Amino acid sequence: MHLPAQRIAMTTVTATSCRPAKTATWFSEALRARWEAYGRRLDECRDEPSAESVHELRVATRRLISQLGVVGCMVVSRKPDKAGRMLKRQLRSLGALRDVHVQRIFMERQSVRFPELVLLKEYLERREGELVRAAIRRTHSIKTTKLEKWVLNLMVALAEQENASSSRKGLSSAALRCAQDAFGQVVERRRLIDFSDLRTVHRTRVAFKKFRYVVESLPPDTTGLTKGALRSLAWYQRRMGSIQDLEVLQACVTDFLNRHEGGQHLLAEFCAYLSHRQTRALAAFRKSVDRLFELWPPAGVARSLQLPSRQFPA
Repeated sequence: MHLPAQRIAMTTVTATSCRPAKTATWFSEALRARWEAYGRRLDECRDEPSAESVHELRVATRRLISQLGVVGCMVVSRKPDKAGRMLKRQLRSLGALRDVHVQRIFMERQSVRFPELVLLKEYLERREGELVRAAIRRTHSIKTTKLEKWVLNLMVALAEQENASSSRKGLSSAALRCAQDAFGQVVERRRLIDFSDLRTVHRTRVAFKKFRYVVESLPPDTTGLTKGALRSLAWYQRRMGSIQDLEVLQACVTDFLNRHEGGQHLLAEFCAYLSHRQTRALAAFRKSVDRLFELWPPAGVARSLQLPSRQFPA
């Protein structure tokens, strides 16, 4: 799913017709790359909605949403919001299938230690089959023509915005403000965490994931983040992701037991194991939760936006 070559060429010429235009060119090319990655993943998922293809499509969709969000901070247009809403609906439509994939893969890995998990095998396979059929229908019904047109128009708008402002710094500052706003949402969610209510951890994870993808949508020389710093963002997200995955697994077992009387005794040891792992995952995250305030903003970004270099919790 590629944008038309002639129209891309026209956009590139416009974006490079005035110096300094590197910022607009970078964001234009980044948007095109995110769009084409989304198209490849969509095609793969249409061919075979496997655990890997569904996961990769969801990641590509989130990255495209984030890139659109950043562009929306840089140009005056409603198209980023419209495209983002459309993509979010697609993302939600695959959420249940992704959960089942997480459940099945985890239980397959634990089946040697807990052979009683064979009880869940048929249940998960049946559930997965239903969701795969639904995913095939949904992915084949996705119309990309309008999205493609919006993406192309935004690439042109980026070039026009830079030509109008003649300011690389203005576009970069707008993009950084977008990241800072996303981080502000994470900080707010972190301050509302109640470790006795895992929903508050999940909300923080959702906000942090959005922030991370926004940061990854910016030029490295704008954020000043090294590969190691980006890996630290992924590490922090995985701490919360482990808690969420275990919550999804427990929900699966609970649903199975509600449907099958007498299974409580057979699965008691596995349920205790899940509970123990979740307790450990929550304790690990609790110890590192305020590492958040070491991750952003980098010193260069703080100076650019006139922020304190570290924003410690109140």
